[in-house]
Amino acid sequence: MALDATLLSATANSWVTLAESLAYFGDRADAEDFTGALTPAQEKFLVTSCLRLNQEEYVGSRQTAAQSLKWPRHEAYNFLNDEYTPPGTVPSQMKRAQIELALHLSKNDDALDEDELKQFSSMALPGGLRFELREQRSSGDLPAHVQRELRGLWVSAPGLLLRS
Repeated sequence: MALDATLLSATANSWVTLAESLAYFGDRADAEDFTGALTPAQEKFLVTSCLRLNQEEYVGSRQTAAQSLKWPRHEAYNFLNDEYTPPGTVPSQMKRAQIELALHLSKNDDALDEDELKQFSSMALPGGLRFELREQRSSGDLPAHVQRELRGLWVSAPGLLLRS
């Protein structure tokens, strides 16, 4: 699958282009795993990171029913920055989150694998077999630095408290 960063497209699978991601990394010393990969691998990292982030819930609503990705959005108010994202755009912090997750994927083969034991809040074995399930099951933990990028846009953020 080729990388498609066409906004509002029914076939889009990325919010950033390969050129944007390479420009973002510039001369960063910690980006060799991504920048040194072949173009098809770089595109796969970007597509995979976008599709993973697209599983989350964000402020506002999709701009069109036909678009494949959750951004651009209507009424996307970032309460931390006290600003709305202009229609037809993807916030820069969303793009940074995608690129940073792509870098994380390039460095970690098992980055999206889940620890199956995380679904339990407690366990007890021999004798009195006891398991307690957590209330919510995640679709894979995001790295802390990616979570920080999503603050203000991410409705499913850990510890987020919304007031009306």
